[in-house]
Amino acid sequence: MSLIDDALSLHAATLESAAGEPVTYQFGALTIAIEHAVRGQSQFDAVQSDGDSYTEVRTVDWIVRSALMIDPETQQKVEPCVGATITDSSGAIYDVVPSLNPTGWRWSNSHRVSYRIHTTSRQSSS
Repeated sequence: MSLIDDALSLHAATLESAAGEPVTYQFGALTIAIEHAVRGQSQFDAVQSDGDSYTEVRTVDWIVRSALMIDPETQQKVEPCVGATITDSSGAIYDVVPSLNPTGWRWSNSHRVSYRIHTTSRQSSS
């Protein structure tokens, strides 16, 4: 591992310990308990529902180290995908949805240490 890779891994671990929270990632029968996911950018996006009215949708990006996305049965790495859900410790559910990337996620940096998973909140409070 290069020095920059070591530094990025240390940064990810520090961010997780300072701002991380436990979440559950679920897609079909696959369930992954993630000890530390970091709530990234959160905003309200205006989505046009018809010609005159708009609906606001809360979007939340979750930052999850790719090394934590492991299928507990096969021990293989799993990439996030559209249609999955993330549930936080309060029970709020977030649906993984497409954003700039149709897969619903992108790398958080060029060194591919963490996923930035794009979600929308099913519940208004979280």
